[in-house]
Amino acid sequence: MVVHGRFPERDRRRLSVLMPCWRCESTESSLEERVTTWLVDYFLKTHRGVGVHQDCAPDGQVLELGFDLITIITLSLGLLPRETRKDFHGRDDETRDAILQAGLPRLPYVSYLVEALLEAIDALLKRNLSFALSKPSWPIGVSWVVGLSHDVDHLSKWVARNLPLRVGDLKRAVREGDRILGALKSLLATAVGPYLGRRDPYSNVGDVAQIENQKGLAATYFLGVADPGYSPFEITYDPNTLTSSISFASLREMGHEVGLHGSYASGDHRDSLEHEAQQLRELSQSAVVGGRQHYLRFDRTAVSHSLRAGLLYDSSWGYWSKPGFRGGFGSPFQLGPVGVSASNRIVEIPMTIMDTSLREFLHLDPRGAAEAGNALITEASQASGLAVINWHNSAFDREDPRSFGQVFLELLEAVLENHGTIWTLETIARWWHYRDSLQASVDEDRLSVTHPDGLKAVSLRVLGNPSLVPVDEARGARLSTDPRGRRRLTVPTAGLDAVGAAG
Repeated sequence: MVVHGRFPERDRRRLSVLMPCWRCESTESSLEERVTTWLVDYFLKTHRGVGVHQDCAPDGQVLELGFDLITIITLSLGLLPRETRKDFHGRDDETRDAILQAGLPRLPYVSYLVEALLEAIDALLKRNLSFALSKPSWPIGVSWVVGLSHDVDHLSKWVARNLPLRVGDLKRAVREGDRILGALKSLLATAVGPYLGRRDPYSNVGDVAQIENQKGLAATYFLGVADPGYSPFEITYDPNTLTSSISFASLREMGHEVGLHGSYASGDHRDSLEHEAQQLRELSQSAVVGGRQHYLRFDRTAVSHSLRAGLLYDSSWGYWSKPGFRGGFGSPFQLGPVGVSASNRIVEIPMTIMDTSLREFLHLDPRGAAEAGNALITEASQASGLAVINWHNSAFDREDPRSFGQVFLELLEAVLENHGTIWTLETIARWWHYRDSLQASVDEDRLSVTHPDGLKAVSLRVLGNPSLVPVDEARGARLSTDPRGRRRLTVPTAGLDAVGAAG
Protein backbone atom coordinates (compact mmCIF):
# COMPACT_ATOMS: atom_id res chain seq x y z
CA MET A 1 0.00 0.00 0.00
CA VAL A 2 2.52 2.65 1.16
CA VAL A 3 5.85 2.24 -0.59
CA HIS A 4 7.85 4.84 1.29
CA GLY A 5 7.47 7.22 4.23
CA ARG A 6 9.80 10.06 5.12
CA PHE A 7 9.67 11.08 8.77
CA PRO A 8 11.75 13.25 11.10
CA GLU A 9 14.18 10.89 12.86
CA ARG A 10 13.21 12.10 16.33
CA ASP A 11 9.50 11.39 15.78
CA ARG A 12 9.73 8.13 13.85
CA ARG A 13 8.60 5.92 16.73
CA ARG A 14 5.85 8.26 17.84
CA LEU A 15 3.93 8.52 14.57
CA SER A 16 1.21 5.88 14.78
CA VAL A 17 -2.13 4.93 13.28
CA LEU A 18 -3.98 2.81 15.82
CA MET A 19 -7.05 0.63 15.38
CA PRO A 20 -8.98 -1.51 17.86
CA CYS A 21 -8.41 -5.26 18.05
CA TRP A 22 -11.85 -6.82 17.88
CA ARG A 23 -10.36 -10.29 18.25
CA CYS A 24 -8.93 -9.28 21.63
CA GLU A 25 -12.15 -7.84 23.01
CA SER A 26 -14.69 -9.99 24.81
CA THR A 27 -18.31 -9.49 23.75
CA GLU A 28 -21.52 -11.47 23.93
CA SER A 29 -21.75 -11.74 20.14
CA SER A 30 -19.38 -13.78 18.00
CA LEU A 31 -16.59 -12.06 16.11
CA GLU A 32 -18.36 -12.81 12.83
CA GLU A 33 -21.55 -11.19 14.11
CA ARG A 34 -19.70 -8.14 15.37
CA VAL A 35 -17.90 -7.54 12.07
CA THR A 36 -21.03 -8.08 10.00
CA THR A 37 -23.10 -5.81 12.22
CA TRP A 38 -20.52 -3.02 12.04
CA LEU A 39 -20.30 -3.28 8.24
CA VAL A 40 -24.08 -3.24 7.85
CA ASP A 41 -24.48 -0.28 10.20
CA TYR A 42 -21.76 1.73 8.53
CA PHE A 43 -22.22 0.91 4.85
CA LEU A 44 -25.88 -0.03 4.45
CA LYS A 45 -27.55 2.09 7.13
CA THR A 46 -25.40 5.16 7.77
CA HIS A 47 -22.58 6.63 5.72
CA ARG A 48 -21.85 4.11 2.99
CA GLY A 49 -18.58 5.47 1.72
CA VAL A 50 -15.21 6.90 2.69
CA GLY A 51 -14.58 8.99 5.78
CA VAL A 52 -14.72 6.69 8.79
CA HIS A 53 -14.58 8.74 12.01
CA GLN A 54 -11.01 9.39 13.12
CA ASP A 55 -9.63 10.84 16.36
CA CYS A 56 -6.22 12.47 16.63
CA ALA A 57 -4.26 12.67 19.86
CA PRO A 58 -3.59 16.22 21.18
CA ASP A 59 0.10 16.06 20.22
CA GLY A 60 -0.83 15.12 16.64
CA GLN A 61 1.40 12.03 16.73
CA VAL A 62 -1.28 9.33 16.92
CA LEU A 63 -4.38 8.84 14.78
CA GLU A 64 -6.97 6.34 15.99
CA LEU A 65 -9.40 4.54 13.71
CA GLY A 66 -12.79 3.39 14.87
CA PHE A 67 -12.67 0.02 13.11
CA ASP A 68 -10.44 -3.06 12.98
CA LEU A 69 -9.44 -3.29 9.32
CA ILE A 70 -7.28 -6.38 9.85
CA THR A 71 -10.11 -8.42 11.35
CA ILE A 72 -12.57 -7.23 8.70
CA ILE A 73 -10.28 -8.34 5.86
CA THR A 74 -9.44 -11.60 7.60
CA LEU A 75 -13.13 -12.43 7.97
CA SER A 76 -13.89 -11.29 4.43
CA LEU A 77 -11.29 -13.71 3.08
CA GLY A 78 -12.77 -16.50 5.18
CA LEU A 79 -9.56 -16.92 7.17
CA LEU A 80 -10.90 -16.64 10.72
CA PRO A 81 -10.74 -19.94 12.64
CA ARG A 82 -14.25 -21.34 12.57
CA GLU A 83 -16.20 -24.35 11.41
CA THR A 84 -16.39 -24.21 7.61
CA ARG A 85 -19.11 -26.24 6.00
CA LYS A 86 -18.98 -27.32 2.38
CA ASP A 87 -21.81 -27.67 -0.08
CA PHE A 88 -22.50 -30.63 -2.36
CA HIS A 89 -19.73 -29.59 -4.75
CA GLY A 90 -17.09 -29.08 -2.06
CA ARG A 91 -17.27 -25.28 -2.07
CA ASP A 92 -17.74 -23.02 0.93
CA ASP A 93 -21.44 -23.17 1.84
CA GLU A 94 -22.82 -19.79 0.78
CA THR A 95 -25.91 -20.19 2.93
CA ARG A 96 -23.57 -19.84 5.93
CA ASP A 97 -21.67 -16.85 4.59
CA ALA A 98 -22.71 -14.06 6.97
CA ILE A 99 -21.36 -11.32 4.69
CA LEU A 100 -23.30 -12.62 1.70
CA GLN A 101 -26.50 -13.14 3.66
CA ALA A 102 -26.30 -9.55 5.00
CA GLY A 103 -26.22 -8.16 1.45
CA LEU A 104 -22.79 -6.57 1.90
CA PRO A 105 -21.24 -7.82 -1.38
CA ARG A 106 -23.34 -5.33 -3.32
CA LEU A 107 -20.43 -2.92 -2.83
CA PRO A 108 -16.61 -3.26 -2.62
CA TYR A 109 -16.43 -2.21 1.02
CA VAL A 110 -12.79 -3.31 1.45
CA SER A 111 -11.79 -0.68 -1.12
CA TYR A 112 -13.64 1.99 0.84
CA LEU A 113 -12.01 0.95 4.12
CA VAL A 114 -8.54 0.96 2.59
CA GLU A 115 -9.28 4.45 1.29
CA ALA A 116 -10.26 5.47 4.83
CA LEU A 117 -6.93 4.15 6.10
CA LEU A 118 -5.03 6.10 3.44
CA GLU A 119 -6.90 9.25 4.42
CA ALA A 120 -5.97 8.63 8.05
CA ILE A 121 -2.30 8.29 7.12
CA ASP A 122 -2.59 11.41 4.97
CA ALA A 123 -4.02 13.41 7.90
CA LEU A 124 -1.32 12.19 10.28
CA LEU A 125 1.56 13.00 7.94
CA LYS A 126 0.22 16.47 7.19
CA ARG A 127 0.29 17.25 10.91
CA ASN A 128 3.89 16.10 11.15
CA LEU A 129 5.39 17.66 8.01
CA SER A 130 6.06 14.25 6.46
CA PHE A 131 5.08 12.42 3.32
CA ALA A 132 4.59 8.90 1.97
CA LEU A 133 3.85 7.44 -1.46
CA SER A 134 1.07 4.96 -2.22
CA LYS A 135 1.20 2.59 -5.18
CA PRO A 136 -1.29 3.23 -7.99
CA SER A 137 -4.24 0.90 -8.41
CA TRP A 138 -4.11 1.25 -12.19
CA PRO A 139 -1.83 2.70 -14.87
CA ILE A 140 -1.94 6.34 -15.90
CA GLY A 141 -5.17 7.14 -17.73
CA VAL A 142 -7.08 4.15 -16.33
CA SER A 143 -9.58 5.04 -13.61
CA TRP A 144 -11.21 1.62 -13.15
CA VAL A 145 -11.24 -1.75 -14.90
CA VAL A 146 -13.62 -4.47 -16.05
CA GLY A 147 -12.23 -7.93 -16.75
CA LEU A 148 -14.09 -9.69 -19.54
CA SER A 149 -14.29 -13.49 -19.39
CA HIS A 150 -16.25 -16.49 -20.64
CA ASP A 151 -16.46 -19.96 -19.11
CA VAL A 152 -16.95 -22.51 -21.86
CA ASP A 153 -18.63 -25.51 -20.20
CA HIS A 154 -20.34 -26.85 -23.31
CA LEU A 155 -19.42 -26.77 -26.99
CA SER A 156 -22.49 -28.74 -28.04
CA LYS A 157 -26.04 -28.60 -26.75
CA TRP A 158 -27.41 -31.37 -28.94
CA VAL A 159 -25.38 -34.35 -27.77
CA ALA A 160 -26.50 -37.47 -25.98
CA ARG A 161 -24.24 -36.91 -22.99
CA ASN A 162 -26.11 -33.65 -22.27
CA LEU A 163 -29.46 -35.41 -21.94
CA PRO A 164 -29.01 -35.96 -18.16
CA LEU A 165 -28.37 -32.21 -17.78
CA ARG A 166 -31.55 -31.35 -19.70
CA VAL A 167 -33.53 -33.91 -17.67
CA GLY A 168 -32.15 -32.29 -14.53
CA ASP A 169 -33.20 -28.86 -15.82
CA LEU A 170 -36.73 -30.15 -16.42
CA LYS A 171 -36.95 -31.71 -12.95
CA ARG A 172 -35.77 -28.49 -11.38
CA ALA A 173 -38.28 -26.46 -13.41
CA VAL A 174 -41.13 -28.77 -12.33
CA ARG A 175 -39.98 -28.62 -8.72
CA GLU A 176 -39.84 -24.82 -8.79
CA GLY A 177 -42.95 -24.45 -10.94
CA ASP A 178 -41.15 -22.12 -13.36
CA ARG A 179 -39.92 -22.32 -16.98
CA ILE A 180 -41.29 -25.85 -17.43
CA LEU A 181 -42.15 -25.41 -21.12
CA GLY A 182 -38.72 -23.99 -21.92
CA ALA A 183 -36.96 -26.86 -20.14
CA LEU A 184 -39.11 -29.38 -22.03
CA LYS A 185 -38.28 -27.77 -25.38
CA SER A 186 -34.59 -27.81 -24.50
CA LEU A 187 -34.78 -31.52 -23.64
CA LEU A 188 -36.51 -32.36 -26.93
CA ALA A 189 -34.05 -30.27 -28.94
CA THR A 190 -31.12 -32.03 -27.31
CA ALA A 191 -32.65 -35.40 -28.16
CA VAL A 192 -33.48 -34.72 -31.81
CA GLY A 193 -31.37 -31.68 -32.74
CA PRO A 194 -28.39 -33.62 -34.16
CA TYR A 195 -30.70 -35.18 -36.76
CA LEU A 196 -32.15 -31.90 -38.05
CA GLY A 197 -29.03 -30.72 -39.88
CA ARG A 198 -28.94 -27.38 -38.07
CA ARG A 199 -26.03 -25.63 -36.39
CA ASP A 200 -25.72 -26.38 -32.69
CA PRO A 201 -26.63 -23.33 -30.50
CA TYR A 202 -23.50 -23.77 -28.38
CA SER A 203 -21.17 -23.74 -31.37
CA ASN A 204 -20.78 -20.00 -30.91
CA VAL A 205 -17.40 -19.17 -29.32
CA GLY A 206 -16.14 -17.70 -32.59
CA ASP A 207 -19.31 -15.62 -32.95
CA VAL A 208 -18.99 -14.11 -29.47
CA ALA A 209 -15.28 -13.44 -30.01
CA GLN A 210 -16.06 -11.66 -33.28
CA ILE A 211 -18.70 -9.44 -31.64
CA GLU A 212 -16.16 -8.32 -29.03
CA ASN A 213 -13.48 -7.82 -31.64
CA GLN A 214 -15.75 -5.56 -33.67
CA LYS A 215 -16.15 -3.39 -30.56
CA GLY A 216 -12.38 -3.23 -30.13
CA LEU A 217 -12.48 -5.46 -27.05
CA ALA A 218 -10.58 -8.56 -25.97
CA ALA A 219 -11.75 -11.21 -23.50
CA THR A 220 -10.47 -14.28 -21.69
CA TYR A 221 -11.95 -17.60 -22.82
CA PHE A 222 -11.65 -20.33 -20.19
CA LEU A 223 -11.55 -23.70 -21.97
CA GLY A 224 -11.25 -27.11 -20.36
CA VAL A 225 -9.35 -30.33 -20.91
CA ALA A 226 -11.66 -32.84 -19.28
CA ASP A 227 -13.08 -36.33 -19.28
CA PRO A 228 -16.86 -35.80 -19.59
CA GLY A 229 -17.48 -39.18 -17.99
CA TYR A 230 -15.89 -38.24 -14.67
CA SER A 231 -19.02 -36.63 -13.23
CA PRO A 232 -22.47 -35.50 -14.41
CA PHE A 233 -21.22 -32.01 -13.48
CA GLU A 234 -18.07 -32.22 -15.55
CA ILE A 235 -17.24 -30.08 -18.60
CA THR A 236 -19.06 -31.84 -21.43
CA TYR A 237 -16.39 -31.92 -24.16
CA ASP A 238 -13.10 -33.74 -24.49
CA PRO A 239 -9.81 -32.51 -26.02
CA ASN A 240 -10.67 -33.87 -29.48
CA THR A 241 -13.94 -31.94 -29.53
CA LEU A 242 -12.10 -28.85 -28.34
CA THR A 243 -9.66 -28.80 -31.25
CA SER A 244 -12.38 -29.48 -33.82
CA SER A 245 -14.71 -26.77 -32.47
CA ILE A 246 -12.41 -23.84 -31.63
CA SER A 247 -10.24 -21.82 -34.00
CA PHE A 248 -7.43 -20.88 -31.65
CA ALA A 249 -5.64 -19.04 -34.44
CA SER A 250 -8.65 -16.76 -34.85
CA LEU A 251 -8.86 -16.11 -31.11
CA ARG A 252 -5.19 -15.12 -31.05
CA GLU A 253 -5.54 -12.87 -34.11
CA MET A 254 -8.41 -11.01 -32.43
CA GLY A 255 -6.34 -10.49 -29.27
CA HIS A 256 -8.36 -12.79 -27.02
CA GLU A 257 -6.77 -14.81 -24.21
CA VAL A 258 -7.06 -18.56 -23.73
CA GLY A 259 -7.31 -19.54 -20.07
CA LEU A 260 -7.67 -22.90 -18.33
CA HIS A 261 -11.12 -23.89 -17.13
CA GLY A 262 -9.93 -26.37 -14.52
CA SER A 263 -12.05 -29.51 -14.78
CA TYR A 264 -14.50 -30.66 -12.12
CA ALA A 265 -12.11 -33.56 -11.51
CA SER A 266 -9.22 -31.19 -10.77
CA GLY A 267 -11.19 -29.93 -7.79
CA ASP A 268 -10.71 -33.39 -6.30
CA HIS A 269 -7.24 -34.07 -7.71
CA ARG A 270 -5.27 -30.80 -7.65
CA ASP A 271 -2.20 -32.36 -9.23
CA SER A 272 -4.12 -32.80 -12.49
CA LEU A 273 -4.08 -29.02 -13.05
CA GLU A 274 -0.48 -29.19 -14.26
CA HIS A 275 -1.37 -31.81 -16.88
CA GLU A 276 -4.49 -29.94 -18.00
CA ALA A 277 -2.64 -26.63 -18.36
CA GLN A 278 0.17 -28.19 -20.39
CA GLN A 279 -2.25 -30.06 -22.65
CA LEU A 280 -4.27 -26.89 -23.30
CA ARG A 281 -1.06 -25.01 -24.16
CA GLU A 282 -0.19 -27.67 -26.73
CA LEU A 283 -3.70 -27.78 -28.20
CA SER A 284 -4.14 -24.03 -28.40
CA GLN A 285 -0.54 -22.97 -29.05
CA SER A 286 -1.19 -20.27 -26.45
CA ALA A 287 0.60 -19.27 -23.25
CA VAL A 288 -2.30 -20.15 -20.84
CA VAL A 289 -1.27 -18.19 -17.73
CA GLY A 290 -4.56 -18.08 -15.82
CA GLY A 291 -7.39 -20.30 -14.69
CA ARG A 292 -10.87 -20.53 -13.27
CA GLN A 293 -12.15 -23.74 -11.71
CA HIS A 294 -15.29 -25.38 -13.10
CA TYR A 295 -18.17 -24.92 -10.61
CA LEU A 296 -15.79 -22.52 -8.82
CA ARG A 297 -14.31 -25.50 -6.96
CA PHE A 298 -11.35 -23.46 -5.79
CA ASP A 299 -9.35 -23.99 -2.62
CA ARG A 300 -7.23 -20.99 -1.61
CA THR A 301 -4.80 -23.32 0.14
CA ALA A 302 -3.96 -25.05 -3.16
CA VAL A 303 -1.92 -22.15 -4.54
CA SER A 304 1.10 -24.43 -4.99
CA HIS A 305 -0.80 -26.54 -7.53
CA SER A 306 -1.62 -23.49 -9.61
CA LEU A 307 2.00 -22.37 -9.46
CA ARG A 308 3.24 -25.79 -10.58
CA ALA A 309 0.78 -25.55 -13.48
CA GLY A 310 2.55 -22.35 -14.52
CA LEU A 311 -0.41 -20.11 -13.77
CA LEU A 312 0.01 -16.43 -13.02
CA TYR A 313 -3.53 -15.86 -11.74
CA ASP A 314 -6.80 -17.46 -10.70
CA SER A 315 -10.31 -16.05 -11.07
CA SER A 316 -12.45 -18.51 -9.09
CA TRP A 317 -13.02 -16.21 -6.09
CA GLY A 318 -16.66 -15.30 -6.49
CA TYR A 319 -20.19 -16.26 -5.51
CA TRP A 320 -22.08 -18.80 -7.60
CA SER A 321 -25.53 -18.08 -6.15
CA LYS A 322 -25.56 -14.27 -6.31
CA PRO A 323 -23.65 -11.52 -8.10
CA GLY A 324 -21.43 -9.25 -6.05
CA PHE A 325 -17.99 -8.44 -4.71
CA ARG A 326 -17.09 -11.55 -2.75
CA GLY A 327 -15.79 -10.59 0.66
CA GLY A 328 -16.14 -6.94 -0.32
CA PHE A 329 -13.14 -7.12 -2.68
CA GLY A 330 -13.27 -4.86 -5.72
CA SER A 331 -9.62 -5.29 -6.64
CA PRO A 332 -7.15 -8.13 -7.27
CA PHE A 333 -5.11 -9.47 -4.38
CA GLN A 334 -2.21 -11.86 -3.85
CA LEU A 335 -2.61 -15.45 -2.63
CA GLY A 336 0.36 -17.27 -1.19
CA PRO A 337 2.83 -17.24 1.69
CA VAL A 338 3.57 -13.88 3.29
CA GLY A 339 6.99 -12.42 2.60
CA VAL A 340 7.78 -14.42 -0.54
CA SER A 341 8.42 -12.99 -4.00
CA ALA A 342 5.58 -12.31 -6.44
CA SER A 343 6.68 -15.34 -8.49
CA ASN A 344 5.64 -17.56 -5.57
CA ARG A 345 2.16 -16.09 -5.28
CA ILE A 346 -0.98 -16.15 -7.39
CA VAL A 347 -2.90 -13.02 -8.31
CA GLU A 348 -6.54 -13.64 -7.40
CA ILE A 349 -8.90 -11.72 -9.70
CA PRO A 350 -12.34 -11.84 -8.02
CA MET A 351 -15.33 -12.68 -10.21
CA THR A 352 -18.20 -10.21 -9.79
CA ILE A 353 -21.05 -10.85 -12.25
CA MET A 354 -21.94 -14.29 -13.66
CA ASP A 355 -24.87 -14.98 -15.96
CA THR A 356 -25.88 -18.22 -14.26
CA SER A 357 -26.28 -16.60 -10.83
CA LEU A 358 -28.59 -13.98 -12.31
CA ARG A 359 -30.62 -16.38 -14.38
CA GLU A 360 -30.61 -19.82 -12.77
CA PHE A 361 -30.41 -18.91 -9.08
CA LEU A 362 -32.05 -15.48 -8.83
CA HIS A 363 -34.43 -16.26 -11.71
CA LEU A 364 -34.14 -12.74 -13.12
CA ASP A 365 -35.46 -11.87 -16.54
CA PRO A 366 -33.09 -10.05 -18.95
CA ARG A 367 -34.24 -6.62 -17.76
CA GLY A 368 -33.74 -7.46 -14.09
CA ALA A 369 -30.37 -9.06 -14.82
CA ALA A 370 -29.16 -5.95 -16.66
CA GLU A 371 -30.20 -3.74 -13.75
CA ALA A 372 -28.42 -5.94 -11.21
CA GLY A 373 -25.26 -5.99 -13.30
CA ASN A 374 -25.34 -2.24 -13.92
CA ALA A 375 -25.55 -1.57 -10.18
CA LEU A 376 -22.32 -3.51 -9.57
CA ILE A 377 -20.60 -1.79 -12.50
CA THR A 378 -21.51 1.57 -11.00
CA GLU A 379 -20.10 0.52 -7.62
CA ALA A 380 -16.80 -0.57 -9.20
CA SER A 381 -16.48 2.74 -11.03
CA GLN A 382 -17.15 4.79 -7.89
CA ALA A 383 -14.50 2.86 -5.96
CA SER A 384 -11.94 3.12 -8.79
CA GLY A 385 -11.92 -0.66 -8.57
CA LEU A 386 -12.45 -3.83 -10.55
CA ALA A 387 -15.46 -5.80 -11.74
CA VAL A 388 -15.10 -9.12 -13.56
CA ILE A 389 -17.85 -10.29 -15.88
CA ASN A 390 -18.20 -14.03 -16.55
CA TRP A 391 -20.65 -14.87 -19.33
CA HIS A 392 -20.89 -18.52 -20.42
CA ASN A 393 -21.08 -19.11 -24.15
CA SER A 394 -24.32 -21.03 -23.47
CA ALA A 395 -25.87 -17.69 -22.40
CA PHE A 396 -25.79 -16.72 -26.08
CA ASP A 397 -28.09 -19.61 -27.05
CA ARG A 398 -29.94 -18.32 -30.13
CA GLU A 399 -32.80 -20.76 -29.60
CA ASP A 400 -33.56 -19.61 -26.08
CA PRO A 401 -36.18 -16.83 -25.95
CA ARG A 402 -34.65 -15.72 -22.64
CA SER A 403 -31.11 -15.57 -24.06
CA PHE A 404 -28.81 -13.38 -22.02
CA GLY A 405 -26.71 -12.34 -24.99
CA GLN A 406 -28.34 -8.91 -25.12
CA VAL A 407 -27.80 -8.46 -21.37
CA PHE A 408 -24.08 -8.95 -21.94
CA LEU A 409 -24.02 -6.23 -24.61
CA GLU A 410 -25.92 -3.86 -22.32
CA LEU A 411 -23.37 -4.40 -19.56
CA LEU A 412 -20.54 -3.57 -21.97
CA GLU A 413 -22.29 -0.33 -22.88
CA ALA A 414 -22.70 0.52 -19.19
CA VAL A 415 -18.97 0.02 -18.64
CA LEU A 416 -18.07 2.35 -21.50
CA GLU A 417 -20.61 4.95 -20.37
CA ASN A 418 -18.93 4.92 -16.93
CA HIS A 419 -15.52 5.44 -18.60
CA GLY A 420 -14.27 2.00 -17.65
CA THR A 421 -11.34 0.20 -19.26
CA ILE A 422 -12.00 -3.36 -20.45
CA TRP A 423 -9.09 -5.82 -20.23
CA THR A 424 -8.41 -9.52 -20.44
CA LEU A 425 -7.68 -11.12 -17.08
CA GLU A 426 -4.07 -11.72 -18.12
CA THR A 427 -3.59 -7.97 -18.62
CA ILE A 428 -5.02 -7.34 -15.13
CA ALA A 429 -2.75 -9.95 -13.55
CA ARG A 430 0.39 -8.71 -15.28
CA TRP A 431 -0.30 -5.14 -14.19
CA TRP A 432 -0.90 -6.26 -10.61
CA HIS A 433 2.40 -8.16 -10.58
CA TYR A 434 4.12 -5.07 -11.97
CA ARG A 435 2.75 -2.69 -9.34
CA ASP A 436 3.62 -5.19 -6.61
CA SER A 437 7.32 -4.81 -7.50
CA LEU A 438 7.40 -1.01 -7.67
CA GLN A 439 9.91 0.41 -5.21
CA ALA A 440 10.54 3.89 -3.86
CA SER A 441 13.24 5.22 -1.58
CA VAL A 442 14.75 8.48 -0.38
CA ASP A 443 18.51 8.76 0.01
CA GLU A 444 20.01 12.08 1.02
CA ASP A 445 16.95 14.00 -0.16
CA ARG A 446 16.92 12.20 -3.48
CA LEU A 447 13.75 10.28 -4.39
CA SER A 448 14.07 7.12 -6.48
CA VAL A 449 11.20 5.16 -8.03
CA THR A 450 12.35 1.91 -9.63
CA HIS A 451 11.17 -1.46 -10.89
CA PRO A 452 13.24 -4.63 -11.40
CA ASP A 453 11.91 -5.06 -14.96
CA GLY A 454 12.30 -1.43 -15.95
CA LEU A 455 10.21 1.53 -14.95
CA LYS A 456 7.08 2.42 -16.86
CA ALA A 457 5.29 5.74 -16.48
CA VAL A 458 3.41 5.60 -13.17
CA SER A 459 1.43 8.00 -11.01
CA LEU A 460 1.85 7.52 -7.25
CA ARG A 461 -0.43 9.07 -4.68
CA VAL A 462 1.24 11.52 -2.29
CA LEU A 463 0.12 11.24 1.34
CA GLY A 464 0.97 14.07 3.69
CA ASN A 465 2.86 17.12 2.44
CA PRO A 466 3.55 17.18 -1.32
CA SER A 467 5.83 20.20 -0.87
CA LEU A 468 8.36 17.91 0.82
CA VAL A 469 8.60 15.56 -2.18
CA PRO A 470 11.88 16.24 -4.05
CA VAL A 471 10.91 16.65 -7.71
CA ASP A 472 13.13 17.55 -10.61
CA GLU A 473 10.65 18.82 -13.19
CA ALA A 474 13.42 19.20 -15.75
CA ARG A 475 13.67 15.40 -15.83
CA GLY A 476 9.94 14.94 -16.45
CA ALA A 477 8.60 14.20 -12.98
CA ARG A 478 5.73 16.40 -11.82
CA LEU A 479 3.17 16.86 -9.07
CA SER A 480 -0.48 17.22 -9.97
CA THR A 481 -3.99 16.96 -8.54
CA ASP A 482 -6.40 14.26 -9.72
CA PRO A 483 -10.17 14.76 -10.23
CA ARG A 484 -10.82 13.72 -6.62
CA GLY A 485 -8.49 16.40 -5.25
CA ARG A 486 -5.71 14.00 -4.30
CA ARG A 487 -2.10 14.93 -5.00
CA ARG A 488 -0.09 12.67 -7.29
CA LEU A 489 3.50 12.28 -8.36
CA THR A 490 3.86 11.29 -12.01
CA VAL A 491 7.10 9.55 -12.89
CA PRO A 492 8.11 9.22 -16.57
CA THR A 493 9.42 6.19 -18.42
CA ALA A 494 12.88 5.71 -19.99
CA GLY A 495 14.51 4.05 -16.99
CA LEU A 496 14.45 7.18 -14.86
CA ASP A 497 15.53 5.94 -11.42
CA ALA A 498 16.08 9.14 -9.50
CA VAL A 499 13.23 11.50 -10.28
CA GLY A 500 14.46 14.53 -8.43
CA ALA A 501 16.63 16.09 -5.81
CA ALA A 502 15.93 18.64 -3.12
CA GLY A 503 17.76 21.91 -3.48
